[in-house]
Amino acid sequence: MKNSILKISPNTIYYLMHVLFWFSFAILFFVSTTNILPLRQGIIMLGVSIISQFILTVINNTYLLPKLFDTKKYVAYAISIITGMAIVIYIRYTANENIVMELNRFPNLKLSRYFLFIVVTTLVVFLITTGFYFFRQWFIERQKQDEIINQQLNTELKLLKAQINPHFLFNALNNVYSLTQIEPEKAGEMVLKLSAVLRYMLYDSEK
Repeated sequence: MKNSILKISPNTIYYLMHVLFWFSFAILFFVSTTNILPLRQGIIMLGVSIISQFILTVINNTYLLPKLFDTKKYVAYAISIITGMAIVIYIRYTANENIVMELNRFPNLKLSRYFLFIVVTTLVVFLITTGFYFFRQWFIERQKQDEIINQQLNTELKLLKAQINPHFLFNALNNVYSLTQIEPEKAGEMVLKLSAVLRYMLYDSEK
């Protein structure tokens, strides 16, 4: 079971996690907003939130992480990701503020709560999707390590066979020589058996 899991493509698991995450995020966000907002405004807020955060995720996972973070350009990465998150937060907050003010359904609602909610959800989405990237990298490295281990085991097995065969042949020939001095007939039988064993070791064992 473990080997079959490791044979799955890391990209397959990576994209599957993204599909499940964004689908779950959309459902939860849609349900939470449509309970307090009309359907049209809820869909608009959902679209703005998902599209802005999805774009940031794509930029982060396809460019910022491999080009900056993985190459140890941590300062450039931090500046880039903070800027990107600030833009996403501004877009989401502006959309939420316009919708709430337009509807005028929550006159006593403080938009600071909305701002805090937006900051927290943007940060959570960033951490989760970034975790997907590092999980894929770990999975790729794990597969490479398993391949190296398998190659080492195969090499060691071949070396072991190469060491055992001459040793076995040397002992068998000594025994045949001893039998030729004592029981020549049995020595002939032993030569035939040795021939059969060698034929098996050289040809049939690989099959």
